[in-house]
Parts: sequence; structure tokens; C-alpha cells
Amino acid sequence: MTSPLPVPTIVTTIEQYLRDAPIPSRVHAALNDCTLDRLPDTLLKTCTSPKYLRTHFGIFEDGKGGATLTLPVEEGSMPEEAVLEVSGVLLKVDLPPITSRDQLPQDRLSFASQSITIGGLGDDAFANAVMGIHNIHTLFSTRFSKLQAWQPERHLEHASLPFASRYITSQKVAGSADHLPFDHAVDPRGVLASALRGKGFHLEDNQVVYLYGKKGKHAGHYSFGHTAPGIFQVGHIVHVQVAFVVVPSTNGKMHHMIPKLRSIALMDASIRDDFLFALSWSRIVMQPEAPRMSGLKRFVGYGGDNSQSKRSKPEGSYVGPEHQPSPSPSTASTEEGMETEEGEAGGKRGRGHKEMSQTTQISGFQMQQQSE
Repeated sequence: MTSPLPVPTIVTTIEQYLRDAPIPSRVHAALNDCTLDRLPDTLLKTCTSPKYLRTHFGIFEDGKGGATLTLPVEEGSMPEEAVLEVSGVLLKVDLPPITSRDQLPQDRLSFASQSITIGGLGDDAFANAVMGIHNIHTLFSTRFSKLQAWQPERHLEHASLPFASRYITSQKVAGSADHLPFDHAVDPRGVLASALRGKGFHLEDNQVVYLYGKKGKHAGHYSFGHTAPGIFQVGHIVHVQVAFVVVPSTNGKMHHMIPKLRSIALMDASIRDDFLFALSWSRIVMQPEAPRMSGLKRFVGYGGDNSQSKRSKPEGSYVGPEHQPSPSPSTASTEEGMETEEGEAGGKRGRGHKEMSQTTQISGFQMQQQSE
């Protein structure tokens, strides 16, 4: 005898779905499955070791009061920005396309940005990534004594990581850097270009790469392709690349560490998809029966000219009394009696027919090819 299928849990929001068992365990398994076979110095979780962090990364000061976490700089070579990677489940999404002015802040337009927040729901590797960011902050604090504290956010009772990237850079900071147009996938209607005109410049530093991952034959091997930013939704498993910079405050008296979003890759959409099916089932179960309409009557029949008949007249053209031939005196009374009798009988049949109505209702990836 086969056991009955389990009854799905009633769900109303994606947050509730992610919190309820066994979804956190599924998230952990998905995060482990999409861990890329990469060098240690590309993984944010390796920064949990202060010794590893100090020996494999450096700090480049830009001369304008800011700094960037870099890979080790060889003498005589240009510093290279360190791009670190971490996987998580999307908890908040504010990504393009920008199709309406309402998607931008009402004031301080120069601070308009795209952002995401990811979490691990208790995953150990994600917790190590959070600790890695704490250590990066400590490394920056050795250069900036007034660096403001950094703390992760919290969602669904666990630590979460926000990453963002502004759409433009101030004219003062941009300097002579190449000014780029907004990609059509980001600004299809020109809303950004119009709203931010004269407030700064869109640079390579402001760009985010949107990718999807396709699993290879071996564990940790993925190939990546470009995708549209609008596909990302809360509940998706993603792999992100981030950089870390320090910027001075407006008055220059303190500094802030900013984790900057460089790329985001969709790795697994199955958890989000399963939520949508569960939500659809829940709505069917919870939806009350639609109210029945009562008191609606419809009489169907072929009424005559008898004013006492309640049957509806047939639609369309018909021959009116003024066009009908006049009955002879000898048959007039007989036909009138037959019509009256037929009308009453038809009226009774018509009243017996009732019809009821019821409503039912990836900057770091840059399409870098995965070496097998």
C-alpha cells in the first residue's frame, strides 16, 4: 500500500517559504553545489584567516581620500582590484531595468543605485564569508583610523550581506575616466540618462554584469552567459562577485567601507519555482467559495401579443400586427382563443426554466571562459 502524498504547507510569502523546513537545508545544499572550482584568493570565505588576508591582498590608496582592496602588487606594475566571490540566496532585489522615474529616489539622485541582499540561512560557508568581510574591514582600519564600523544585516533570523553599485560617479571623482552610455537592458527608455544628466558620469566602475550559470560535467565547473537583469528574483540561488573600497564622508572627517557589486549570476531557480507552485496551491485552498447570485430569472419561449404573457419576445425582426393579414370574422374568435391558451401554456413552461450564474473563480567574470 503506497503512502499518501504529503499535504503542502500553506504559504503566503517567499520569506515564510524560505524560513520553513526543509527549505533552509535545500538552500545549504544548493549553495554547496554551486561553489565554483576557483583559486582560494577569489573566494570571500578564505579571508577568515587574518594571515592569509594580509599576505594575499593589499590596499591601494587613490590619493583622493579613498582606497581599494587589491591583489598583491608587484613592483612596477599597476594594482589590480581584488574581486571576491560568494554564493547566497537572494533576499532583496533592486535591479534594473529602470522603466519609470518612480524607481529612483525622490532626492539625492546622484546616490541612485542597484542593489541586492543575499543570505545563507545558517550555511557555514556563508558565515565564513561574513567573517571574511569583518577581517577586510579590520585590514582597512589599519590605514584609516576613523573608519566607521561595519555590520551585516539580518534577515530571516540570520546574517545577510547587502551589495550595491551606484549608477553614476560624481564629476569630481570621475575626472578624465571614459564616460559610458547606459546599457539598453539597464535603461531601455532613457529614464536614467534623462534623470541623471549633469549629476555625474556612468563609468566602467558603475557597471554590473548579469549572468546565468550552466553546470558542467564536473563538480564546481560552470559556463556562463549574459542575461537580462530583470530575471533575478527573491529565492534564487546566485553567485556574486564583489569588490571592497573605502570612501571618505562628505565632510571628509570619517571613512566608510563599501562592498561593491560587480556581477551576479543565476545558479539555481528551483527553490523560487517551487515556491510559486506552493503559492498557487495555497491560494486555491484558502480562497472562499464565490457567492452565488440569487433572484435572477430568465424566461425563454416564443411570446405572442398577449399582454398577460411573461415570456420574452424573440429577438430579431418579425412581422408586426400592422403587417399581418386580418383574420376573417369567422376565424378571428377561434384564433384568439387558441393564441390565449397557447400563451398561458407557454408562459408556464417559460417560468419553469431558470438559469443560475456562478462566478469561479558575471565585472570579475567578464565572460571569462571557464578552464576545464
